[in-house]
Amino acid sequence: MTIQSVFLVITISVTLLSGRVVAQSSPQTLLAGVVLQAGQIDSSKVKVGVYAEVIYGKDEWDQVSGAWKKLDTAQGYIKAVDQESLTISQGLGKRIAFDRIQQLILAESSFQMDKFKKTTDIYFFMQKEGKSKRIFGKLLGGVLVGGLFALAGGGVGMKVWDCSENEGLCVLEGYVRGALIGYVVGVPAGINRMDAYDRFTYSLAGSLIGGAAGLGVTYAKEDFWPALIICPLIGSTIMSEFFRKPPEARRVSIGLFPSPKGRVSAVATLRF
Repeated sequence: MTIQSVFLVITISVTLLSGRVVAQSSPQTLLAGVVLQAGQIDSSKVKVGVYAEVIYGKDEWDQVSGAWKKLDTAQGYIKAVDQESLTISQGLGKRIAFDRIQQLILAESSFQMDKFKKTTDIYFFMQKEGKSKRIFGKLLGGVLVGGLFALAGGGVGMKVWDCSENEGLCVLEGYVRGALIGYVVGVPAGINRMDAYDRFTYSLAGSLIGGAAGLGVTYAKEDFWPALIICPLIGSTIMSEFFRKPPEARRVSIGLFPSPKGRVSAVATLRF
């Protein structure tokens, strides 16, 4: 039997007997990179003086989507721990309830935290999207889809508008009105297409508000007619970003948490 086969047999045996992988670790490296997911976090898993990065739910719980309306991140040393929350040394101190925490990464220092995140899968999964790139994509998608909807809306407007008198100008008026309606609806559709976490109803509301503002500006001074194009796009993008759904955690994740006698346990979590 080769050395590789012996190691394979030992590994399988340990896994079948314990159902988990346990690695001996000294106190100095116990918290070199411990990742706790939502549902695994309580006062017994954390201690004062440890450096932590906390991703937690902000504002209110959305009953429709079943998720927090916003996620925020806090970093610093843990100053206090009680049965329901921990306090982290960010600014004057931030108290965060355990039931709001979606992910908690523990390390001995900020240096170890940075090193751990750069060398683990979880960092690349949880890192924030480039906001400027996302917004540019939304603006581009809003303009393109809004333009297509404007063409379609203009065609419909020409056919359904009642033009009993002065047919030429009436048809043109029908086209313009239909195009405006199509554009205001098409902009949030394009933005929604570019962002998987967009809430279409909020983006549509932003486009309607922007459209109304654009009409007001144009009626006040006709030279400002580009506001009819710009305002719905800006309004929809702002609402999309402000009410954006938080990214969902992946269904299968692997985390580490400290166990008695100076050990670290690796736990695989499957979400349904």
